Amino acid sequence: MQAAILVSLIGHGILIAVMAFGLPSWLEPERREITSTAVGLISAGQLAALSGPQLPPGREATASAAAASAVKKAKKPKKA
Repeated sequence: MQAAILVSLIGHGILIAVMAFGLPSWLEPERREITSTAVGLISAGQLAALSGPQLPPGREATASAAAASAVKKAKKPKKA
């Protein structure tokens, strides 16, 4: 029990010393420069032009359409 109290006192003493005097120089984090990027505003018309459906449909959409048409062809009754 006395060992636990001793360990607690040592730990608290170190914590109070760090709070009072600060971290040693070899434990301080690196200083990094803050970088910034210039941005501009766009009009509503420019945003609408960028948001329009300009991309072709994905592979899944064309594959499911092809599969659906194959199922329709398979369901058609054949004339004898």
